Amino acid sequence: MFSMVAIALMVLPSADHLNRRACLAVILTSSFAVGIIFACSIRLNHIGLSVRAAVHVGECERHHGRYAGPVLRLAAGLAGCAGPGDIIASRTVRDLVVGANLSFDPRGQLDLPGIPGPWPYFSVGSTNSE
Repeated sequence: MFSMVAIALMVLPSADHLNRRACLAVILTSSFAVGIIFACSIRLNHIGLSVRAAVHVGECERHHGRYAGPVLRLAAGLAGCAGPGDIIASRTVRDLVVGANLSFDPRGQLDLPGIPGPWPYFSVGSTNSE
């Protein structure tokens, strides 16, 4: 097992929220993961797509070349709590990126079967003035 950051990203056409496309990525650092989501969101918004995304960090396993574990289930569950254009982060991510020019507003708690919880989650924003 090793610690990784999981991103769950859902891309939604602005006019049709039923036609979803989802992907999952595993990144090495929490602040880099949030930066990737901000960049994807801006670029996809230019072509009429809305992003719902979540970031969580935790222990991850590899089985037959694929990542597995509760960290991935939590990231996917948190993404399901996001609205169009939202970036959601777990409390774990919030605590790890102190000083990264990000803001975190409490949004709720997630309970998933088989994973001890609840898991508080936060809406992520940038505090950069650029």
